[in-house]
Amino acid sequence: MVRSLKSSKNEFAASYGAIHECITDVMGNSAMGIGAMFLDRELNIKLFTPSFTTLFNIYPADIIISRPPTDLNHNLKAEQENYNA
Repeated sequence: MVRSLKSSKNEFAASYGAIHECITDVMGNSAMGIGAMFLDRELNIKLFTPSFTTLFNIYPADIIISRPPTDLNHNLKAEQENYNA
């Protein structure tokens, strides 16, 4: 039983690593540089692409501490024209 659980854990870790690498390669390092953030079932940050860091203040430690996305601050700049009403 313990051996089976360890095997399942190793398989999951390998799959997660492969998915993470694929997402990072396709979305984070592509010419388009698409920013994306992935959440767990509790809606905490689980993964994000490198391009996402240009849009929001987010750090690798945010994954470890299970930071909720509601705590993020954006780096988006609104043009002055949008405020003239």
